[in-house]
Amino acid sequence: MPITAPLSADTTLASDTCMLRPVEASPQPDVLARADSTWIAVPSLEEMARCYGGRVAGDSLPFCFRNNDTITSLLLLLLFVSTFIVSHGWAYFVSATGEFFQGKRHDTIFDTHEEKALHGGSILVAQTAVCMGLLAFGFLDDYYPQQLLEYSPYVLLGFDIVVCTVWLLLRVGLFQFVNNILFEREACRTWMNGMWLILMLCGLLLLPVTLLAIYFDLSLATQQSALILIGVVSEILLIYKSYITFFRHKGGILHLILYLCALEIIPLLLLWRTFDWANTFTLT
Repeated sequence: MPITAPLSADTTLASDTCMLRPVEASPQPDVLARADSTWIAVPSLEEMARCYGGRVAGDSLPFCFRNNDTITSLLLLLLFVSTFIVSHGWAYFVSATGEFFQGKRHDTIFDTHEEKALHGGSILVAQTAVCMGLLAFGFLDDYYPQQLLEYSPYVLLGFDIVVCTVWLLLRVGLFQFVNNILFEREACRTWMNGMWLILMLCGLLLLPVTLLAIYFDLSLATQQSALILIGVVSEILLIYKSYITFFRHKGGILHLILYLCALEIIPLLLLWRTFDWANTFTLT
């Protein structure tokens, strides 16, 4: 039967029963709340804590890049540095792009002030590895959410970035090693400059995708589409550069296919197997 008269301030709810007891038994008077013209006594936080053995249940907040000062500072630094490099080396990018499609190396291009200002181009290559690691962490977090319950997110993120960095270095190292054995030195230098330009452009394109994914909740499908598009364009450019530099002779297409299968497909499979092994190992 509902209580029609308001309860006095001298009563409160007991922590273990529904009976009313005097307020002097509790350290603090409980707060009175009103609902549907009926006054009821609401237990205080201390009484609720005593009911649950001294603890109040709550949900742990998930790890989020946008709320992390370290990740935000890193992305801002990469944004400022890449903007500085592009603004001061714009003439170099134009000249290097023209050389890329000509298939010949001009020594005068690499003696200009723009090329000297682009010594920080290695930062763009490092930016490629960092962005790949951040995006890989987001993908793996969606597919393997149990990892964050057992391991520190910084450890997992650092592992992803290290794996992507090693993969890029292994990829470039394999190309350079095989090219120095099979082709002339000048052709190898021309091809390596084109490869370096592709990696720098990938770093510039991956940074906006990473920022949109972290701070604007870019959907996973859109991220995958953007990465596939960037990967396909970079592979087309690499195939074109390899063809005009090394494989213009008769039967060059077949040699180009074997060349790319050995030096592109195998490192990519190693990257995928490394991530798969790491996640399988951490979850066992």
